[in-house]
Amino acid sequence: EPLYTPNDFSILDNLFGENWQLSLIKAEETWDITMGSNSCVIAIIEPGRYDLNHEDLQDNIVYFNNSNPPTDAHGTFVAGCAAAVTDNNIGVSSIVFNTGLMLYNGANENNWIDAVSRGARIINCSYISLSCAYNSYTNSVVNMLSDMGVIIVAGAGNGTYPLDHPNYPGQNRASCGINGNGYAYPASYDNVISVSSIGNDNKHWDYTDGSGSTHTHNDKVDICTPGYRVLSLFPYNNYGRSSG
Repeated sequence: EPLYTPNDFSILDNLFGENWQLSLIKAEETWDITMGSNSCVIAIIEPGRYDLNHEDLQDNIVYFNNSNPPTDAHGTFVAGCAAAVTDNNIGVSSIVFNTGLMLYNGANENNWIDAVSRGARIINCSYISLSCAYNSYTNSVVNMLSDMGVIIVAGAGNGTYPLDHPNYPGQNRASCGINGNGYAYPASYDNVISVSSIGNDNKHWDYTDGSGSTHTHNDKVDICTPGYRVLSLFPYNNYGRSSG
């Protein structure tokens, strides 16, 4: 029996290569079981802003906590990975595309709590604390939300790429520890799903820019998941690319 394949599943392959990350996690087989549900809302907590008018986001946004301009590529990208509008003949397919998005500008625990009070049951944090330090208050919030049945997912870090953080010598802009494999927070709290990455060869991610850098891995990492093509969500709108 044919698998469900959205009409935008491979729409950008000519620009960015095969849609390997969705194929690797067997998304087509998953979509025959579920495409997400509007009864389950994902809160995207970001230090940056979002493009609320993006063709692949606007129909799935159920709440945002701030005025929008200027847009920020990272927030838009992360939201699109989770629940971009799919089967719309443009942009990309996403994993649970029938799921609502709450978008928060501000990487802090108050936004976690606010999102849950508004009905979010999944919180995504694709950021790390710049201090790379455990915080007892944050840990208590994590435990409280976990006891309520809330799932918190966070990025483990970006390994040894890019270069040292300007305010924290010896640490990376999006990682912790000199080798990029230190504990990053909130990912490293108990009751948070810490996510690192793999590449299209189903092995731990290795940059091909000559740096030899790898994404973070330590004993707090729970899942290695395919890295997403960063540009694939932005072929149009304010990013200097055509809308093909």
